[in-house]
Amino acid sequence: MLNLGPAMVRNLPSFAGGHVWCDIDDIVYANRSMLCLHTASAGEKTLRLPAPAVVTGLWTDEKTLGPVEAIAVETPPYPTRIWRTEYAPR
Repeated sequence: MLNLGPAMVRNLPSFAGGHVWCDIDDIVYANRSMLCLHTASAGEKTLRLPAPAVVTGLWTDEKTLGPVEAIAVETPPYPTRIWRTEYAPR
C-alpha cells in the first residue's frame, strides 16, 4: 500500500477541481451538517466551507450572524472542535 502522506491526499482533490477543507495536516471530518477538527499542533486554523453556511459550535453554542465561507479558530495542540453547518437548500 502506498503511503501518500497528508499533503498529497489533500492536493489530489485540489488538482482535480474538488474542495479542500484546509491547508494543514490536522484531521477533518465533515458531512452536510457537521464539521469536526482534531488538531495535531497549536495555532490558527482556517477551515474553508464548500458553500456559505451558518455555523454553530456544538460545545460552545457560538453561532455566526449569517452564512460564512470559512471558520478561523485558534487552538492548542490536540483538542477536538465540532460545529453544526447549516447550508442553504440547493
